[in-house]
Amino acid sequence: MKFILISEVTIDVEQYLKMYVGEYIEHETDVIIRYSIADAKIVIETELIENQKHIDFIIADFTSDAFSQSYTELAQWVRASHFTYSDKNFKLSALPLFLMNNMLGYERQHYEHVDELIENLFDGLVYKPENNKRIGTTNNPLAKGIDRWLDRLKSDIDDLDLDTRSDFTKVDMRIFNARAYKLRVLSEVFYENKKPLDYLWMGNGLQIVESTADALIKLLKTYSQNPSLRNEKQIHLFLQTYHHLLKSENFHKSIYEQHYYHNNSRKYEEVDFFNIAHQYSMNLNELFEVKLPNQRFFSKQNFTMLKPAQKYFHQIGTKYFNYFSNPANLEEIQSKSLQHDVSIKKLSFQYSLLMGTDEDKLQNLSGLNTFMAMPKANVRLLTYDDLIKRHHYLHLRVTRFGI
Repeated sequence: MKFILISEVTIDVEQYLKMYVGEYIEHETDVIIRYSIADAKIVIETELIENQKHIDFIIADFTSDAFSQSYTELAQWVRASHFTYSDKNFKLSALPLFLMNNMLGYERQHYEHVDELIENLFDGLVYKPENNKRIGTTNNPLAKGIDRWLDRLKSDIDDLDLDTRSDFTKVDMRIFNARAYKLRVLSEVFYENKKPLDYLWMGNGLQIVESTADALIKLLKTYSQNPSLRNEKQIHLFLQTYHHLLKSENFHKSIYEQHYYHNNSRKYEEVDFFNIAHQYSMNLNELFEVKLPNQRFFSKQNFTMLKPAQKYFHQIGTKYFNYFSNPANLEEIQSKSLQHDVSIKKLSFQYSLLMGTDEDKLQNLSGLNTFMAMPKANVRLLTYDDLIKRHHYLHLRVTRFGI
């Protein structure tokens, strides 16, 4: 999931987002944080309305009446709008909006004056758990509010006699025109898209199979028991088989080991996986490099960064960045991508590295963070433990929130 968090005070992001990680978001980068109502409105106008990106809800954490009033005015604007978002699939006016209590120790009476507004404008008032514990996905206003949005979406689909797995270009326009006035979440132009509801949680739940976690744990155990094992191709095949681990809900396609040549040279760059983001996704296209689960970050003797690990970070964070950010290579990147029916318009990418385990990573986290700041690109590091967490999150996403 993706959401906008509007906070009146500066937050400790890592601690604060513990409330959502694993249940509402996979990673803290899934949250767009803004510290003013005006800045949040800019995100809505540019990312949602202009660029047609997707988010799941907006929540405002406030302490003062003035901030609450400004958020109320923003909510009134959203509710009265006729805009769409997420590839023109959904009505902006129906987007779930929440308030969060940021005044620990205060009684509910403090919020009595906003009860009517909550009923008319917002989808619920979320009470912050103590010590930033998880909010949970049952019996709380956030879960219930998102469920109501999904229930309305289900009703829209049923009213139009649609199958979530069907090609919407074959929508019965006679039925659509007769019943479009009933739509509460779907926009009146969503059917113009070729695959307008191509979301992980929409009819594709079977992709997230129960056996994935067992297969991944078995694979990791194999490498743990055989430290000398070196077989990256086996990992590649595993990620292609259990492709939701690679794509998550942000990407719809992966280009595997494509050769991208340097100008006037036989030299080329070969990224393991080039993950293509959904048009509605907030994510950039991703250059994803795979290393082994038993590849360590640090020396066991003095906890210094191992040279192979340094090489891998520089491979993707410096070498790949130099190539894929160079305008001189744009034509080559576009040409090779078009062979896979992928259109690349600009040289903006996410650089990700899969390697190692949390146990090794956490032995010298400060040293790792210092080193990760050295490559030119911001490299997102995923361990194989993160893949397990990703599976659990995605499984919850399609079972708890899926249609």
